Amino acid sequence: MTAGLALVAACQQQGEAPSEGEKKAEPIDKAPEAEPSTEKAVEPPAPWERVEIESLSQTQQKHLGSAKAAKKALGQGLMKELSAALKGGDFAKGVEACKGAAPKVADQVSSEHGVDVGRTSFKVRNPDNTPRDWAEPFVEGKVNEEIVLVNDGGGMAYMSPIGTKEVCLNCHGSASDIPSEVAQILSEEYPEDQATGFDVGDLRGWFWVEYHEAEG
Repeated sequence: MTAGLALVAACQQQGEAPSEGEKKAEPIDKAPEAEPSTEKAVEPPAPWERVEIESLSQTQQKHLGSAKAAKKALGQGLMKELSAALKGGDFAKGVEACKGAAPKVADQVSSEHGVDVGRTSFKVRNPDNTPRDWAEPFVEGKVNEEIVLVNDGGGMAYMSPIGTKEVCLNCHGSASDIPSEVAQILSEEYPEDQATGFDVGDLRGWFWVEYHEAEG
């Protein structure tokens, strides 16, 4: 695995379905399987309420479908940007694209799908990815499963966990896992980086999507 491919995998944050004509492969950051929890249930702050997918109304199911489509579009958009930046093997351009393209891709996906969308973690790389208020309890509790929240204003929030595959260690592992050239670039571009020290199978973060009921 080259450092260039490692950067693509790390910045993509989630494996997505291949484009038409490509061989189907297992997602790089396939969400880790959730384990049964014996701890007290994590609850969101008011006015949000956590609900089971099976209990959603037909309209809410439609909103959830939009949220999942936005999550997928974000992952695919990031992969496209990173793949283009790294064609020449310029790792600096790869990191620069990850840092500069991610918010642009998120803005575009948000506009196209009518939602707010992003990524977050309990160990963020970019300070702009700190969790929203409604997501904080689940981030702090490291809840390793899909999360759906609703409020009485017609809003919906969705979180989908991101796992850690072996290739992700090139950018998110321990100091011995990360190639020196990648470590140098990351230290320059992300001086407040916390997103290292992960191991294979670890929960690493989440995609999040927030849907707002249209007014009028």
